[in-house]
Amino acid sequence: VLTGPVSSQNFAFLQGLKTDTEYNVDSLSVGYKLFSKAFPGVEGMTYNYDGLLPHYGLLAEEFKSSVNILASTATDENQPFIVSNKIGLGEVITINSYVLGGKIYRGIIFSSIIKGLQGVPYQVANVSTIFLDDFPAPLYNQKLPPIDEEYDVTHAEFVSKIWWQDMQAFADTFNIDYSAMTAFNYNANVVPPFDFQEWRQGSIIYNQNIVQGSIFLANDVKNTRHELAFHGYNHFSLWEQDWDNINFMISSLQAARKRWRVDNLGKLPTNYVPP
Repeated sequence: VLTGPVSSQNFAFLQGLKTDTEYNVDSLSVGYKLFSKAFPGVEGMTYNYDGLLPHYGLLAEEFKSSVNILASTATDENQPFIVSNKIGLGEVITINSYVLGGKIYRGIIFSSIIKGLQGVPYQVANVSTIFLDDFPAPLYNQKLPPIDEEYDVTHAEFVSKIWWQDMQAFADTFNIDYSAMTAFNYNANVVPPFDFQEWRQGSIIYNQNIVQGSIFLANDVKNTRHELAFHGYNHFSLWEQDWDNINFMISSLQAARKRWRVDNLGKLPTNYVPP
């Protein structure tokens, strides 16, 4: 992996440059756009921010037609940013830029190095999915700090009409999927019976009708591309340190499963994150 074009005839073959290259540079293009599936989860994404310096990379016509363009600059898709040159059973990757010192380029440098190492697994940070802790959860028809001071609305109104709508807009803007961690209660109950009074008590107004807020939001998540996952019957993890009787723990899960079906929340969850 070459972390910058080398203007030397000794390296022209490795970089996939033409034999008569003149090493002309592009002094205008900035940012980058990823073309290749070599970079999992980000194919087709463009990174271009105010204040980025031009790459001063070699012009596209300096490279042979046989090279593979893994990424272009953001401002000119015909100008290569990352070039792959196959040589026998090997591959030389050139990052066609002299301005890789900024934070925006750190990940792409690492990804390019990993791609050049055969048999090395590609580590992907778990940021394409974001866990929404304790959502959906019980709602309260009370004004609670600090929401009351900033918005002058109840907790239930804030979560349903402000926070959740903003979070959906955020996900759509950045193409992010959520795993919403459903918590049915905040009680400290670890012995039967396992009721759902908190889960059912909060109400909101929807289409001029009063509806049970937590159930409404859970169904709203179910009807989107986001995942409705499981956080617990209450805020106690599924281990014996929190449950004196393992059969009671099992009973709480059975109660949660029944509630899931009663509230028509779709398929039973396959994702569990302990509180």
